[in-house]
Amino acid sequence: MSEKNGKKPYSISQNFLTSRKIINRLISKTTISQNDTVLEIGAGKGHITKALSEKCKVLSYEIDYELYLKLKPQINGNVRLYCGDFLKFALPDIPYKVFPDSAELKL
Repeated sequence: MSEKNGKKPYSISQNFLTSRKIINRLISKTTISQNDTVLEIGAGKGHITKALSEKCKVLSYEIDYELYLKLKPQINGNVRLYCGDFLKFALPDIPYKVFPDSAELKL
């Protein structure tokens, strides 16, 4: 933690979408179904992760170890959560969609 302001210094930008209403609206605009696997880059606090897991399988990546540790016990069996830099992982060898890139978002 930084001694100046008591906040952890980040070398990456982090913004969290937390509104369940907006998350559900985004998901409703997609073609994601229960047979799909969705790739999520940056699980963050897990708001989108959890909502997606109610609809499909999720492969989720989080670079921040502290966020990963907080989220890990909260996820269900539809989520495989990985900790580390997404760019250092091999892409899955199964068909997948990327959220929200799998939708034409017209809010």
